[in-house]
Amino acid sequence: MTVENRFFALTFGPASRHFFRNGVIEERFGLITTLNSIHPNSLKSVDTKTLESEGIQTRIQSARPVTTDEFGLDVEKDLVRCVVGESKIDALGKILYGKDYLRVSVKCDLTDLKEIMKTALEQYQKPDYKVEFGWIDNLKEIQDGKKILELNEKLVKEINEASPEKLWLTIPEILDWTDHGGFRYSNNKKEAIMDDIHISSFKEWLKNSGKTVVELNDLEDNSIFRFSTSNQFTKDAWQIYECIYFEYNEAGVAFFLSGGKWYEVKTDLVDTVSKFWSTTLHDTCGINFIDYDHDNEGEYNQALAKANSALLVDAHLIPIVGKSTFEFCDVYTKERQLIHNKRYSGSATLSHLFNQGYVSAEFLFDPEFRKKVNDELKSPDFLIKDINGRPNTNGEEYTVIFGIISNTKKDLDIPFFSKMTLMHVSKSLRNQGYKVSVVKIQNLR
Repeated sequence: MTVENRFFALTFGPASRHFFRNGVIEERFGLITTLNSIHPNSLKSVDTKTLESEGIQTRIQSARPVTTDEFGLDVEKDLVRCVVGESKIDALGKILYGKDYLRVSVKCDLTDLKEIMKTALEQYQKPDYKVEFGWIDNLKEIQDGKKILELNEKLVKEINEASPEKLWLTIPEILDWTDHGGFRYSNNKKEAIMDDIHISSFKEWLKNSGKTVVELNDLEDNSIFRFSTSNQFTKDAWQIYECIYFEYNEAGVAFFLSGGKWYEVKTDLVDTVSKFWSTTLHDTCGINFIDYDHDNEGEYNQALAKANSALLVDAHLIPIVGKSTFEFCDVYTKERQLIHNKRYSGSATLSHLFNQGYVSAEFLFDPEFRKKVNDELKSPDFLIKDINGRPNTNGEEYTVIFGIISNTKKDLDIPFFSKMTLMHVSKSLRNQGYKVSVVKIQNLR
């Protein structure tokens, strides 16, 4: 059906929309139309996707119409994919369901359809949603096949540069490093094992295979394989394309490739996160962060504790009744510094690191948790005193330090979504009275 020189497809049944090719559907048409057509306090259901880790998808529903605040959405880091709310436009029925497609339920004759489509188009073209729901534009997952093709061309062009910028290989999952033998770009056990992955080593591997120019199919057809310590079997495998993190700016708009998907991020949010990172405390706080030249993180933490006359707390899990078990930190100093270390291997790992530090620090306010931590610490010089309100009310300031083990010889840089996670974690910790610092630990392996 054609309305105002726009083509509308009316599908019958929920599965019919999947018959369309990528790139032919107006992205977020249903979402924006719904937001422009519902009362701000009439939300009934919201589908979100969290980008900071493995892309966890969540549906939040309410038995009664509520506002955005009551749903508890984090408008800076939650990607909203779908909204259901009560319509204020009679022609569109009582309940609207908006994603890329729009779902309405209204009694009408076939002759009324064109007028309904015209109303939907008018609602879509309005900027009204920006007043109450402007945060919806902070994050956007790109699904337009044509745009993805354009961005992939930019990606391939950058990869083929001598020194690619804002582009690196990262494992898209949280890894268990206790049984880690290394990586290869093929499943051939005769090839040399690598401690880490880099875009330069992948290009060199392709060159040795006879390819001097990287093409898109090279990223889609090849994989990264991870082997066990014994090198006898493959533990994991990921498509190269899924392991690429790439930041690209065009005409004031920021695009990010992460976990095999492209995202568009509002420039204001990018500027906020970049400003936070540039002003983040990158201070060792008097700690001797020795270089990483160890077989695993456990050995490094033990050496770090010894070098600083600190306590090794790594792998000491503290149980909490009615909850789970939590690791207090990896290394704890007499100066009340909680050190959390992790080898850098992508957004998922770093987000896990930052959230681990936040949960541990938050639980310090729990008397039961403090008692169990003190039972583990044992030494009188390290015991945590009673905390009344905030960690520094007794004149002793507590510091949460995140140590990121990195191969780069340059200043520490991490993916945008990891910076965004750290920004929220740091804000919460500082509001509770903690100091927060991020330190690069040089990886010599």
